[in-house]
Amino acid sequence: MNTNVIRERKHRLPRGAYIGRRSIAFTACVEGRMKVFNEPEIISAFVPMLEKAARASECAVPLYTFMPDHFHVLMVGEQETSDLKGAMDKFKLLSGLWLFRCRPELHWQKGYWDHIVRDFEGWRSQARYIAANPCRAGLCDDVFAWPYTGTIGYELKEVLLDVYF
Repeated sequence: MNTNVIRERKHRLPRGAYIGRRSIAFTACVEGRMKVFNEPEIISAFVPMLEKAARASECAVPLYTFMPDHFHVLMVGEQETSDLKGAMDKFKLLSGLWLFRCRPELHWQKGYWDHIVRDFEGWRSQARYIAANPCRAGLCDDVFAWPYTGTIGYELKEVLLDVYF
């Protein structure tokens, strides 16, 4: 048996769990945990792809952050028909094609992790976790300082002030 094979992580929930007015936090990693998301060229290419994928699936993005070797995003379904998993899948497809064309030595890991935010948790607790990730990793001292954190459809400063103060 080949132990070097990366197995795709199967999503444990039925497809319908990702549809509708809900909040889901996703985490995707670069294969081999290569540190590439400190390159502004990649971030500036990926953010419009994230926006395109989110809008096509009727989702908003209150917060995302690119860490050196992985990516966190919080998506919120804006309609009963919003497809949050579809948005994440489309983002990984679009960005994966960009990597294939522009940086063929880089790849996403197969699959991703997700956390469906329960009503009692509220998306703000997940946003705090995402925003603080660069601080916990020692990359910055202040959630407002990390250059690769942003939003789509929101004002970053307002989101961060809302979740922290």
